[in-house]
Amino acid sequence: MEENSRDSIRVKYGATEFETTGTPDNVQARYQAFLELVKAVPIPPVLSEAKPALASPQPALATDLLPRIENGIGEVQVPQEVMARVFRVSDGGVSLLALPRGDSAVGDACLMLLYGFATLTSTPAVTGVTLMEACRQSGVPVGKRLDRIMETQTEYVNSGGMRRGKRYSLNNPGTRRAAALVVGLV
Repeated sequence: MEENSRDSIRVKYGATEFETTGTPDNVQARYQAFLELVKAVPIPPVLSEAKPALASPQPALATDLLPRIENGIGEVQVPQEVMARVFRVSDGGVSLLALPRGDSAVGDACLMLLYGFATLTSTPAVTGVTLMEACRQSGVPVGKRLDRIMETQTEYVNSGGMRRGKRYSLNNPGTRRAAALVVGLV
């Protein structure tokens, strides 16, 4: 590795922000020290003045609490340790080792599976048949019609095709929500 190699990282954890630049070893050490410090700090609720109040409260998601690793485009990346605790990959398929809870647990599980396929197997678009198979293997009660479940997730999922050839993929808000669900499950 070159002596002049420099990395940077920016993390927002509730109201706390952390940013550093330096050699890869220094950045890693500083980031680990930051994580140790914030473990003891309770997570404050994230308030937003721009969003109107919802009629039915949704479970709080930690999308603002996810580390944003600056790799030129500011992608959200879930650590591999977390991914290993939530997903199992076998024969090109992905399954969940733990299931989300709540009113929208089935839809959330589908979002998480789509995230798993995209990040672990580099398959951003998954057919409905494959997604249903992954749901059944994970123990998610999808019934006979996956499309009815996915209709409730239209703000997070792109879909295309017809009948058995229908494919589902996460859009940008869906990727952020799925990553938050994965982190929140651990």
